[in-house]
Amino acid sequence: PYHWFGEIALIDRQPRSQHALADVDSTVLVVPRVQIEPWLDAHPECWRDIARLACGKVRLMMTAMEDAATLPLQQVLARRLLFFATGFGQSTQNEPRRRLRLPQEYLASMLGVSRQTVNKALRTLAREGV
Repeated sequence: PYHWFGEIALIDRQPRSQHALADVDSTVLVVPRVQIEPWLDAHPECWRDIARLACGKVRLMMTAMEDAATLPLQQVLARRLLFFATGFGQSTQNEPRRRLRLPQEYLASMLGVSRQTVNKALRTLAREGV
């Protein structure tokens, strides 16, 4: 699947505050600001699409923050894995399941907990058949 990033920096003209890391062979298209801004000036209706991309990410961020503040870790982890599984990973033989390669350290960093805590939560989810 494709992913677009950098729209916030395009909108506010500040340096990017996040980075992207590919753990599989990927194709990346880089469109420098000096090239896309004149194009957007000529096609101002496309700014609405840029705004939708940014709003979608804000919505995801707000949901993640609310989850972290109100749900037990196992639920937060399960929801995050579901999010990744619906947009990332490889399908397994036409099944609805996906195989993800997410190191526990990555999940721990994302959730603000230790790798050991993530490991324990994953074992609990597996035991519960999630």
